Amino acid sequence: VSGESSALTLLSSDVVVSTEPDYKAWAVMSLPPSDPLYSIQWNMEMIGAPDAWENLPDTLPTITVAVIDSGMCFNHPDMQGAYSSFQRDYVEDDNVPQDEFGHGCSVTGVIASQNNNLGTIGVAPFVEIMPLRVLDETGSGVYSDIAGAILDATSNGADIINLSLGGYAQSNLLRSAVNYALSHGVYVVAATGNDGFS
Repeated sequence: VSGESSALTLLSSDVVVSTEPDYKAWAVMSLPPSDPLYSIQWNMEMIGAPDAWENLPDTLPTITVAVIDSGMCFNHPDMQGAYSSFQRDYVEDDNVPQDEFGHGCSVTGVIASQNNNLGTIGVAPFVEIMPLRVLDETGSGVYSDIAGAILDATSNGADIINLSLGGYAQSNLLRSAVNYALSHGVYVVAATGNDGFS
């Protein structure tokens, strides 16, 4: 609603439970590696990824990771076949979550770059990515879009929700959305500490 609408006016309605400002959130980033060779992906050994891959069962269930971020790179060769059929762009209100900032592409690549002799490999190259774009070309977005994406991810089969973004305001709306996901057995993983404050 516009800034002229007062919280008291809204709360007098039978359909309004609570009100709060629609706070801003931003992409939380650290410098991504720029070289596409696995041999220099030192982090994989550090976190034990190769050991985990070796101990995977022969048959894996489909695990869907909703990446709530700045979108996806449709044509990236290392991500072909990695995306789920449910995709949403809350910034432009359509079903084409093309990344115009780059952070979402980076995050999805870290998670699920395919094991296909190209570029790098993701930590979990076998998962399916559900791309939900809530951050615009500047890397910022609003809490209401993030909350909506959490609800949609939960309703559309996400097993895990990744939030590599952050904001500084407490929000009952966001807390309720996260609690909804958790109450439906969805794991929610969020960034913290990248800026030295949160």
